[in-house]
Amino acid sequence: MGKAFSTILSLLLLLSLIRIFALDVSTYIINSTKHNIAFLFNSKTGTYEVSYRGYTFYGLGYLSIFEERVRYVSYNPIEKKLSERFRIVDITEKEGSDALGRYKCLRVFWHLKTVRRLTLSFYTIFKVYQDEPALVFELLFANTFKCYGPEEIAAIRFPIFYSHKCNVSNLYVFAYTPNNEYWLRTVVARADKGFREWLRGINEYTILTPLILHNSKDRYSILSPLYPLGNLLVRKVTEYGVQAIAVCLDSTIREVPFSSRMTSIIVFGDKGVVDTMLKWGSLMRLYYSKPNPPKPWNNIFLKYLCAWPILHAGNATEQYIDMVNYLRSKGIRPGTTANYVWQVLGSDPVLKWGVAQVALKPSCSSFGFDRVATNDGWDGLKVIVEATDLPMVCWMSHWCPAAASYYWRYDWVKYVEGGRVLAAWPRSAKIYYDIARNFSSWGICVAWQDYFIEEYRKDAGHIWLQGRYGYFDSWYINMSEAFAEYNISIMSCMPGIKGYMMLPESVNTIFIRGGNDYEFLGMGKGNDWEWYQYSFTQLLSWSLGAYTFWDKFHPMPSVEAGWFREPYYIQEALLRSLSAGPVAFLVKTDVVDKDVLLMLVDSNWEVLKPDVPALPLEKCFTYDPLIEKVFYVYTYSNVSGYSWIYVAVINIDRSNSRSFSFSLSEVGVTGKTLVYSFFEKKIMLADANTVIKGNIGPMEIKYFIICPKIDDGLYVFGLEGKFIPFSKVVFRELLYDKSSKVLRLKVKKGSESLIIYTSRKPADISILNGKLVSLEYDNKTGLVKLKYSMNSDGTIRIVFEGTGRELQPYAVGFTLEPIVIVVIVFATVVVALLVLWISTVRRFSPTSKV
Repeated sequence: MGKAFSTILSLLLLLSLIRIFALDVSTYIINSTKHNIAFLFNSKTGTYEVSYRGYTFYGLGYLSIFEERVRYVSYNPIEKKLSERFRIVDITEKEGSDALGRYKCLRVFWHLKTVRRLTLSFYTIFKVYQDEPALVFELLFANTFKCYGPEEIAAIRFPIFYSHKCNVSNLYVFAYTPNNEYWLRTVVARADKGFREWLRGINEYTILTPLILHNSKDRYSILSPLYPLGNLLVRKVTEYGVQAIAVCLDSTIREVPFSSRMTSIIVFGDKGVVDTMLKWGSLMRLYYSKPNPPKPWNNIFLKYLCAWPILHAGNATEQYIDMVNYLRSKGIRPGTTANYVWQVLGSDPVLKWGVAQVALKPSCSSFGFDRVATNDGWDGLKVIVEATDLPMVCWMSHWCPAAASYYWRYDWVKYVEGGRVLAAWPRSAKIYYDIARNFSSWGICVAWQDYFIEEYRKDAGHIWLQGRYGYFDSWYINMSEAFAEYNISIMSCMPGIKGYMMLPESVNTIFIRGGNDYEFLGMGKGNDWEWYQYSFTQLLSWSLGAYTFWDKFHPMPSVEAGWFREPYYIQEALLRSLSAGPVAFLVKTDVVDKDVLLMLVDSNWEVLKPDVPALPLEKCFTYDPLIEKVFYVYTYSNVSGYSWIYVAVINIDRSNSRSFSFSLSEVGVTGKTLVYSFFEKKIMLADANTVIKGNIGPMEIKYFIICPKIDDGLYVFGLEGKFIPFSKVVFRELLYDKSSKVLRLKVKKGSESLIIYTSRKPADISILNGKLVSLEYDNKTGLVKLKYSMNSDGTIRIVFEGTGRELQPYAVGFTLEPIVIVVIVFATVVVALLVLWISTVRRFSPTSKV
């Protein structure tokens, strides 16, 4: 009996030791075998690591919490042990699912003993998803806790990575960071010595949201906030004098309520920065159930050109009407107008620029620069919409409503100092519903919300506002819900990085005004570095479900345009066309260049769009364009499995020519293709191995349209003289039967000119629901140019005769690679010698006739 009891006691003691040992030194591992992601948690030190395909991007993770003016850090990287104030109470492994799919989860329950002898309880939850290349970090508070720290001290840093361990060679870093209140800048750098060494070179508290890391072995990783988006940022911080990277709860936060959470995500990829960003964005939108942005032909602000008046002293209403009448007299047909300047005078001097006073009390509103409207029958902007028969994009600034007549009608988040309300913001969605109702009755199609820059203002009111946990998110959600009910799209204007990150929360914020106001040469400023910066911004906004609006451009080359003259207006027009977003132009009577507008639209004046916005080429993420000066963007139209690819090479150097080079394989070409240089009007035949290279002048843009091979000797180009010649706006389907040599194109109603390159002469052309106007065929060049007229949507049917042969490049306007030149020269010499040898042999042959 005693021996049996002793044996049982020994076993129980052994089990206890095993349990203690397991809790102290064991490493918990959760992973995704499908995506080769592993998460490791050390229960002895309370630290964690993340690896992708065997590589660790970020280093060793821990916790950092600032509560009641004291910073608590769970892990001391110098002593390499768990802090005495932190205790791991429980660790649970489980599986589950949420909006992002199935996951394996590790849930760790913590107690933190504060200097006030209070216990702060919270959970850290780590989810590794099984069907998506993602890992989510979540911090859930079981208590209310208060920060009350200096502005620069983030309340919570989680996850935070001490980057002592980062075994990725040839590491590149790419991130978005504010340049000022309006611009997003990008950080593009190579960190040869690892992430830790790269961190040493950037400023403390630099915003890096989202942060993208990638290496030469095709491993990509993105770290960003997930919820609440308006209060979280990725930053560089310092702990124990050591550089670290962290997702920080906004540094001005003062109190985090009970059961609040902060959530972050890491997304991995292996096909490039662009592909990984798009995957990250799709998961962000999936998390918030935000639908894909509308197709360009399904939204009026995207579908047509937007006209923009130059307002001057006088009745602004009449100026809008005069502008539209002038454009129509010149055969220019915009689809919307933009109310960019709405000056509120009279009863609300505080609201010098805004819309709320007019929208909420139209009988007491003013519109114009030289008078105050007092006509009670005047109803906002409705008079302009009805007079022009065009919907309007309406600009709104934000609030400073303490002196406004509508102030007492709504509930506000107020900042009071000395008994005075110094700043206030709408607490609920009611004010937005009232504005949206009026907008809808007037014919407003887009609510253009300006001044989302409160995250950067440093006055006392805005610092106080930023200290409210989750406010920015509710601000976006309230506005979105109100305008969505009235089917009005929102454009977020110059919001800073927080505004971009909150795009997934707003279902109908489908436009974002990137960058500062349009600065052109007439202002002594101009279009150099923003040409490339917008492309980086476009990648961020498109990933998160919005089109980037590049502001208006000035199609005004002549001296008569005066201050508004723009020497680079054709380049500006091209880049807006490639953006796939809204296209707006400024109107000054008698100097608008109609020809450049025609490059943007079809015969119905619908803007020709690619399928997606032009995004940077992958190599643009491995150098700083401000140093290299040359930048590459590309996009495409995909119709019936065939792709038309559009590539722009941009030189932002104002003084010097630069060399450029890219291979067609870099833009997705896999087989034979035809390349057209738009501004040089030259073509060449090529394949995926072809390298396009040459010189590009100061502030010049080279533009290449790459057409797919349909059959031997048959390439379809599309519309003549258009930036986007083969857009789904016009071409709905392309079918080709190789056996019968019949090409069918389903096209939209309108009169156009179609270009085809073919070695086969068309034998028969028939047009359903339309007629053939003219046909030209050049046997030497293989150029087929046909003009047609469509009464409604219809089909063009072309039958080719004879056997196809490959076209010969009759106008090569590009520099070939040296090896290609050597091969051509060598082949030419060989052929010449062969001809000479045959001729010599025949001359002296015994059978030759004398």
